[in-house]
Amino acid sequence: MSEQRPEPGVCYAATPTDEYRAHRQFEAARSLAKAWGITETRAAACLGDPAEYRAEYRSRMTPRRALRELERRYLPPLP
Repeated sequence: MSEQRPEPGVCYAATPTDEYRAHRQFEAARSLAKAWGITETRAAACLGDPAEYRAEYRSRMTPRRALRELERRYLPPLP
């Protein structure tokens, strides 16, 4: 049997490059900054440190939202 080759113009996926990883991280920080209304620098710091992310997330939680999350976590589901 002959070795199978891809069609012309088709290439196999390669491992992500450093440029791709940097762009993905930049887009994540940009999206988080827009969603939370913070600077991109602060968003990047939050994404880099789970403790900072948790603190920022909790500072944005309203009492009503916190109650809904507790109810969802501890109350039995409705029939």
